Amino acid sequence: MSKLNPLWRIFLPSWRECFFWLTFVPTGTLYRTDTTVSAWLAYNRSEKFITPRRMAFFIRPYDKEKTMNTMKKTIAALAVAATTPVYADPAAPEKPALIDVVSTQEATGDVAKVYDEIQAQWQFVPNPIKLYSTNPEMLRMRWEGYKAAGAHKTVDPQLQTIIRMLVSADHSCQYCIGVNEAFLINDFKMNPKDVVAMKKHGAVAAPLPEKQKDLLAFALKATKHPKSTTAADIDGLHKLGWSDAEIFFATSYAAEMVASDILINAFHVAIDY
Repeated sequence: MSKLNPLWRIFLPSWRECFFWLTFVPTGTLYRTDTTVSAWLAYNRSEKFITPRRMAFFIRPYDKEKTMNTMKKTIAALAVAATTPVYADPAAPEKPALIDVVSTQEATGDVAKVYDEIQAQWQFVPNPIKLYSTNPEMLRMRWEGYKAAGAHKTVDPQLQTIIRMLVSADHSCQYCIGVNEAFLINDFKMNPKDVVAMKKHGAVAAPLPEKQKDLLAFALKATKHPKSTTAADIDGLHKLGWSDAEIFFATSYAAEMVASDILINAFHVAIDY
């Protein structure tokens, strides 16, 4: 494993917002450090160094005490949090994907309408969603699916995020692993060591109640070895209080993530966060 360049910087862009960016330049490989930062890092292929992008996606209101605590935790995390190698994709094009997609500047009609809704909620349109701009109807369906999943009452957003990260880990989708790690650490305040442990050991290491952990395990089992599921698995989930509708939602959500991973990997979607 390459050693990390010890260069690191602290940026305080304004009294309203604070970002803690760690900048390092290993040779040939990008290493992302899991920390409790309120920003994430992107890889700039043309200049061969790490640059912050789309930081508005992870903006947090500035609070002096919280900011100082975050900085202390971040520095401490360097000593304990594992680093994940993210190898630069040699097939990655100098554009969002191998196929042509509609940019936010070029969007018109139905594509523009969906893009506006996405930007209103997420502040930018991620490259994987731009893949669907090749078919406006599919783009609309995909966006409505995201909204419906986010509104689910019992399979909550944190569990959904863990499902996305672990499914993507199984299918080596670096884009999705990274973005969902960021959500878990920044939005759900999960300990970076727990995130690392989940990536290494799967559902058993998830810091969740038994009920959620078992549903997570079933969804991962179903997407990795679908023919291995049994009636006993379903009975066990029923006894924990999960309904058939909830079991189906979690499993279908994980299965949809497999499809997303395939598309992102197949079209070499560029990291834009």
